[in-house]
Amino acid sequence: MKKYLALITILVVSAAAFAQGGTELRGRVTDEHNASIAGAEVRLRSRAGGELSTMSDDNGAYIFTNVTPGEYVLEIRANGFASSAGRVTVKRGQSVKSDMRL
Repeated sequence: MKKYLALITILVVSAAAFAQGGTELRGRVTDEHNASIAGAEVRLRSRAGGELSTMSDDNGAYIFTNVTPGEYVLEIRANGFASSAGRVTVKRGQSVKSDMRL
């Protein structure tokens, strides 16, 4: 019985992960000369008030995985630059690219 319960649990968790469809938001943070900005703070805020955050890597790249479909505000901040924000819509199973310039 425990084996069946474990198998059912694995199937349910796998189905939930698959249902999200690998939805992601990725992009690159650059300056006005298209140079990468490493260490920029990247925030993704939903209308419902939820927030995710990450930092850009050495190439200015950032990624959010398993993003719930919906409308968001994407905000970028980095020392020495004015912050930048924009709206982005993520749909189920979609990989969205949103490059931002500071």
